[in-house]
Amino acid sequence: MKNDLMVFQSQEFGEVRSVIIEENIWFVGKDVAQILGYSNTRKAIIDHIDEDDKNTVTIRDGIKGNPNQVIINESGLYSLILSSKLPNAKKFKRWVTSEVLPAIRKQGFYMQDGLSKEVQAIFHLDRQQQKLIKEISDINNSVTEFKENMPLFAVECDCLNKEVKKRATECLGGYKSKAYNNKSLRSRVFADIYSEIRRQFDVTSYKGIKRIQYDKAINLVRMHKLPMSLNEDIQDILEV
Repeated sequence: MKNDLMVFQSQEFGEVRSVIIEENIWFVGKDVAQILGYSNTRKAIIDHIDEDDKNTVTIRDGIKGNPNQVIINESGLYSLILSSKLPNAKKFKRWVTSEVLPAIRKQGFYMQDGLSKEVQAIFHLDRQQQKLIKEISDINNSVTEFKENMPLFAVECDCLNKEVKKRATECLGGYKSKAYNNKSLRSRVFADIYSEIRRQFDVTSYKGIKRIQYDKAINLVRMHKLPMSLNEDIQDILEV
């Protein structure tokens, strides 16, 4: 029986030792349990891993201490992952499935056919879950993009018109001012604001503004300043 020691390191999770026995991969149980946040690694292995999924071997890797280590197979590994309350447990599983196991397969130590049915099912479910998550994310992004690029809703157009009216009234000195009651002057002020909206958003009508631009349109109206010549005409009437 040949034991091939392999050590995998991650900046986030630390070090995981593994050993290949008869072309099957086993992980050092203590390493896995520590990463998954079990305070008592020995108890965690006893409580969560079946006898068939663990073994004891001698590992001489230069680390001081008892060379006899409890090792766990893939089924035992997933038992610890599924029982862990650590938020990073899923990330650890993803690291194992996306980096550790592929690295072992690449070196010819381990093949998918050697997986237990339980672990194969977990792999399959994980792949399907990731595929589903991606599909949902793509759909959500498409829906969001579609909504944002739609023209303004009727209620948003009404709100924008109210802001235009409010700003025009302010520029004219209020509802009761002579400037506001001058129909020609009032029309010029409204026309100036709407013209600026069309120019800034490159549309032929304010109704063509995209929904994603709604807040910018509102702010543009609220901050609008009339041309000097038009403002002078308003002041001339107000001073009469």
